[in-house]
This record gives sequence, C-alpha cells and structure tokens, in this order.
Amino acid sequence: MVIGSIIGIDTAMARSMGQNKIPNAFASPPEVYFNGNKISEIQLNGDGQRIRLPKNLIRKNQVNEITIKTGRNLMQTAYIDYDDIEFMNILIEN
Repeated sequence: MVIGSIIGIDTAMARSMGQNKIPNAFASPPEVYFNGNKISEIQLNGDGQRIRLPKNLIRKNQVNEITIKTGRNLMQTAYIDYDDIEFMNILIEN
C-alpha cells in the first residue's frame, strides 16, 4: 500500500523531526490494520510512504479491508482528543 501524502501526524517523533511546532502535547501514532490485524504504525508525515500488506492476510477473490485508526492526544486526560490527520491517494500495488 502506498500513501500518496499524509499530513497532521503529531507524534513525538514527528515533533522531534520538526514536522510540527506543538510544544506541550503529542499524539500516539495512527495504526494501520489489514483484515483486522494491526500491521503498522505511522510515525511521520510525508509523501510516498509504503506499508507492506502481509501476503498471508490477503483474502484472495474476496473483500479485503484496510482500516487506519488515528492517534490520540496523549497529554489530554479529561476527554479523548483524536489527532486530525489527512490522507491523499492511497494506492494498493501488486
């Protein structure tokens, strides 16, 4: 799977790489699931990120499902504050 572009990830790693300027908060990384199995986390913003879909999880000639769960602000304890992220052009390559 190739993500054309992703922005808005506010993880500690993204902050340490200068990708955001939020001084007092950071979020958990978005999680990527394939057919109900967690296969990856996304730590950084950027273009052309690749995530390998495990061949043993592919359901041939059936519906396959990719789920991306956004991260949560880890400094907020009064309520759940989800990180706002944006994707463009998610492509599945063979």
